[in-house]
Amino acid sequence: MKTKHLFTMMVTMLLAISTLASFAKADIPNQRPDQGPGRFDQQGRWPQQGNDDHGDHGGWGHDDHGGWHDGDQGPHGPQAQWIPVYRFFAGTNHFQTLDANEGINAGMRSEGISFSVLATPLPGTVGLYRCIVLGTPDHFISTDVACEGQKTEGIYGYIFQTANANANQPIYRCEGNGDHLSTLNASECGAAGYHVEGVQGFTIAQ
Repeated sequence: MKTKHLFTMMVTMLLAISTLASFAKADIPNQRPDQGPGRFDQQGRWPQQGNDDHGDHGGWGHDDHGGWHDGDQGPHGPQAQWIPVYRFFAGTNHFQTLDANEGINAGMRSEGISFSVLATPLPGTVGLYRCIVLGTPDHFISTDVACEGQKTEGIYGYIFQTANANANQPIYRCEGNGDHLSTLNASECGAAGYHVEGVQGFTIAQ
């Protein structure tokens, strides 16, 4: 009687172990950060969508800190955070700033977004610095860290020195009537009686 009971217990335990093993091997659906349900691979990682190991064609992967990164490492990728430069006008002068509240609080008229800059430098980029002509209200933007001998008020960000597939919109710097303006539209300079001083670099289209 005892032997039969022991045999029954052993069979029950083996069935339970077999059931647990089946659950452990099952493909368990989970949620990807980029799009709906997905599945882990055998190493517990999300499979890449791209054609190479690093997802350079649009796949997702882990970064060095365990976070997610988009495979696109170009001017629209995770290393390329574009931020807007806001444009204001007061009196006879334009004013461009990263902080829209700065212009609003000064009572200036908003003229929207001038263009975008990179928050951090990438290969082939140059800094854009905020400058002011000493003794005047004339602010201007320069790629010269020393602001061409005038006063430096900080840095906006970075733009590409030459055009590429994604950042191919030139930024023109214009001057006239004691005012400077950096703009994507060179024709507005001529319409205002300003002359174009040159191209400062390249950004993404607005």
